[in-house]
Amino acid sequence: MSTRFTRVTVVGDGRQIDVSLPADAPLTEQMPIVLRLLSVPTGAAPVRWRLAAPEFGALDPNRSLDDVGVLDGAALYLTEAATAPPAPFVDDVEEVVAETVVDAAPAWRDQARRSGIAWLLVVVMGGGLLLGLGTTSAVGWIAPAVVLLAALAVGAAIGEPGGRTAALTAVPAAPAVVLGVVAARPSILGRVGDLSFPGVVPTRPIDELGVAWNGFPLLLVTAAALGLAAAGAVGRTPGLATGALIGALASVGGLIGIRAGLPVDRTAALALVLAVVLTGLAGQAALGGAGLVDLMVADERGEPVPRALVVAAVRRGLSLAGGLVGSAAVVGAVAGWELIVRAPDDGSIAWTAPALGILGGAVFGSRSRMFTRAAHIGPMLAVTVVVAVAVALRLPAWLELTPATGSVLVLLVLMVVGALLLLGGLRTLREVSGARVQRGLERLELLAVLALVPGLVLLFRVIPAVQRWWG
Repeated sequence: MSTRFTRVTVVGDGRQIDVSLPADAPLTEQMPIVLRLLSVPTGAAPVRWRLAAPEFGALDPNRSLDDVGVLDGAALYLTEAATAPPAPFVDDVEEVVAETVVDAAPAWRDQARRSGIAWLLVVVMGGGLLLGLGTTSAVGWIAPAVVLLAALAVGAAIGEPGGRTAALTAVPAAPAVVLGVVAARPSILGRVGDLSFPGVVPTRPIDELGVAWNGFPLLLVTAAALGLAAAGAVGRTPGLATGALIGALASVGGLIGIRAGLPVDRTAALALVLAVVLTGLAGQAALGGAGLVDLMVADERGEPVPRALVVAAVRRGLSLAGGLVGSAAVVGAVAGWELIVRAPDDGSIAWTAPALGILGGAVFGSRSRMFTRAAHIGPMLAVTVVVAVAVALRLPAWLELTPATGSVLVLLVLMVVGALLLLGGLRTLREVSGARVQRGLERLELLAVLALVPGLVLLFRVIPAVQRWWG
């Protein structure tokens, strides 16, 4: 069987040649000849060069001219692999989707993982600052001092953007140390007794933060969220617009609950369930909103699918997923915080609200395994960390400890949480151990989600209400 040749014009390095190349031989075998005819230095260069055409993009070096569809008289351009243009139409939509996701959103590993852990540590350090501002014992300055040292240590150890943000936590920590010292020893400033300044409201302990609550701050949050949604719509950022709109709707729901006289813990419980549902729907909603399904169907039918449409759909889907996960994380974190920090103390159900908050944190932490990109895993884990910080701050009240003993306990718990984050986030489990952890997280998520239902029943006192109605 004779070899068939295809005559092409190759342009590159300021030269142009007309050459006949075997039509059925892989291009990688023909590149040395092309480079020699163009007087391009060879050596290791064949790996770096690609042939490209406007209608095909960069030609796959493992395919032949016949495989690509290059006809006689076609013009090919020699270009470096790093700058070679992509094909205007795709051969496999799923393959291009996978490549675009990798390029557009870093996975939860290496630099992105270290940066995400640093951001989570910022949440823990924020809990340390709250502890320092909420006590007048020696822990009032020890806690922010520990935060100051931890911020500098994390910033020095993690060079990614998250590490630099963690280092900036030293800015509020430094004056917090001064405030703690002055609160513990007012005589340092020449004052004896309680430290007070005219017209300044003193810092209140964490247990008293909910005393002056009303709906006005939530109204401001609603307005800000609507403004953010409008900005996202104008800027054609669907994820930002969707996430902000969900946040606005959640705020409106909170306002309605306040106006209806619904207790804060019940409103927060409903918001937590909404957030959990959103995380479960985020993937499918993003896939449907991006329009990728239609493109995949068109590809299966053999219709030409432009690469630009696939890339735009992937970026739109990532944006929608980020907006849904981000808004769910914000709502879940606020709801979990409210359920734990502002838990009512009214008899037998006093434990129900904190238990629901802890369950919500467990659901978000275990459900983070559903995602692979750092932009989605980070917010999910942030909810778990916020819940852990809230639990730490409430431990003294639950255990009925003295302020001094309770402050020491909170500081120790926060340090343990930070150590666990570093240990679990910066180490990678082996394949077998990782599979076991995945199975454990699946079971934990299932149990936590199922436990939300009886938790809501207890919190809303459904059973006594039914008994009264039935009786």
